[in-house]
Amino acid sequence: YEEAIKDFDQAIKLDPKNSKIWERKGFTYLAQLKYELAEMDFKKAYEIDGDKGNFNHNLGKIFHRKKDYYYAISHYLKALQIDPNNYLVYASMSLAKLELGNFEDALNDLKKSERLFKEYKGKGYKGKEFFSIFDTKELNQCLKIYELNNDLKQIEKIIKFMGTNKDNNMDLLSLGITQFKKGEFYNAISSLLEVYEVDKENKDCIIYLGKAKMELKDYKNALIDFKKYKELNSSDEVEKLIKTCEDNLK
Repeated sequence: YEEAIKDFDQAIKLDPKNSKIWERKGFTYLAQLKYELAEMDFKKAYEIDGDKGNFNHNLGKIFHRKKDYYYAISHYLKALQIDPNNYLVYASMSLAKLELGNFEDALNDLKKSERLFKEYKGKGYKGKEFFSIFDTKELNQCLKIYELNNDLKQIEKIIKFMGTNKDNNMDLLSLGITQFKKGEFYNAISSLLEVYEVDKENKDCIIYLGKAKMELKDYKNALIDFKKYKELNSSDEVEKLIKTCEDNLK
């Protein structure tokens, strides 16, 4: 991030009236949890482009990152008053409502975001799918929204999207866990093994490998996975899983 900031500063010297440079620099500060610096750069972008809707969306992102979800939603709503067809704001608001436990409204906002994305042909994301507007963490949150609302059709769509974008190891992990939750245990093991090959200390990967094998009644290999997990992180859950495997093996 520090090197990115240096590059943005150099870019600003060359093109000081480019609001996008200020905005991206602000998001870099936001990634570092430097909220005041992020807000300063978002204000500078607003001074240049006068886009009050986008400015409120960015302020909402600051509060969102700070886990002040009600303040985040307040700014998202202000942004929508100015630009009611902004699918990015609806997407952000759906994730904030998820954090507040408002699963039904979260789903409605997510659906509206997708509808607007298609209607306005995903400005800035031409030729891409709706789910391309989210990063890996956000995709997992979308999956949670769909799962909590039993929206199997959307779960299938997002799994397909994640399955065709396997360049990210975290995408494969999410895919494997989702396949496990759907009862696709062999597919889950296949996806999770790819993660394990490059990250042999990934606790989530290891425990779900064990759970999938246990569902297939392969208690011997499930026990090996659970014991690997225990070496990395002991917990009541894994102790119970180990006991279940040992009892079945007896």
